[in-house]
Amino acid sequence: MNLEQHILSTIYKKKPEKPIRILFPEAENEKVQAVALKLIQNTFVYITEDKKEQTISIKDIIEPVLLFDEKDSIPEALAKQVTIIKTTDQSNLAQKLYQIRKEKGLTLAQAQTLVAGKNYYGMMLLDGNEVDCLVAGINYKTADILRPALQIIKADKKTVASTFIMNKNEETYLFSDCSINILPTAEQLVEIADSTINFALDFDFKTFDSINFEHLNVAMLSYSTNGSGTGQDVDKVRTASQTLAQKNWNGEQKVNIAGEIQFDAAFDETVRKKKFSNLEMKGACNIFIFPDLEAGNIGYKIAQRMGKFKAIGPIILGLKKPVNDLSRGATIDDIYDTALITCAQKFLKSN
Repeated sequence: MNLEQHILSTIYKKKPEKPIRILFPEAENEKVQAVALKLIQNTFVYITEDKKEQTISIKDIIEPVLLFDEKDSIPEALAKQVTIIKTTDQSNLAQKLYQIRKEKGLTLAQAQTLVAGKNYYGMMLLDGNEVDCLVAGINYKTADILRPALQIIKADKKTVASTFIMNKNEETYLFSDCSINILPTAEQLVEIADSTINFALDFDFKTFDSINFEHLNVAMLSYSTNGSGTGQDVDKVRTASQTLAQKNWNGEQKVNIAGEIQFDAAFDETVRKKKFSNLEMKGACNIFIFPDLEAGNIGYKIAQRMGKFKAIGPIILGLKKPVNDLSRGATIDDIYDTALITCAQKFLKSN
């Protein structure tokens, strides 16, 4: 089973009453159009409990929705196969946005300007339950996706964070937070780790990668291992680690916390036994919580470029509805993978 099949099977097992409507506000982009057609045309193999194979059409569980400007012409291939929405309701949505944000000082004129952008228009459609989830960012900066998401969809948790699924063949790890929180406090590191752990439990990565995910081994990364270094940054990670160690999570998998810990000790059990001999943990860590955004962003890009890992994300955790951001250099495969994860998040407690 590959990761795509695992994600689609996760959705299918939830037996949605109707296909999950995922909105792509940047419908004019050819890569986005290709992903929409892929979701309509492709199938996947679902393994039943009695180990039989079923071929399932993705369109039975996912409905891509493309948002075009009112004056755009629609390619014939798309018009025949994909659900299309045009930006014909700007006045009404601007009024609704004004009602949401007027206490924050937003004027109606400002709301009208914002809704003219498809990032805000799309977020208003999500807020109004016209669609179930949203993926955008190939033409926008991360801030231009997160801002309307936080203003309109709003946070479900105190700390909104992100994780990357780092995948190579059947080897998988989670890296957090690599895109949102610049200098997280100890409390925020706890919340970032907690959201990531719940995401991993909900997604049942053990089914996909039974070797690496037999247990959830969480590394609270630092330049120090078990007191080998000193400094405020070390103290922050150590405090977060101690707080996490007192928590309990619902799920079949055991959750182990290692921290503060350096990457080599987190990844290599032989090194860890030398540096952190009193830590009861078997195998490599599979969840890596970085101490700040600088370390996280550098870390995932090293794994992606030098280690040849596919980086799926950033997957945003902690919003009331699933919204995810794309890199402006995202490939068709990147957009497709992110879309699948976003649809699955509709059913996850960790979202």
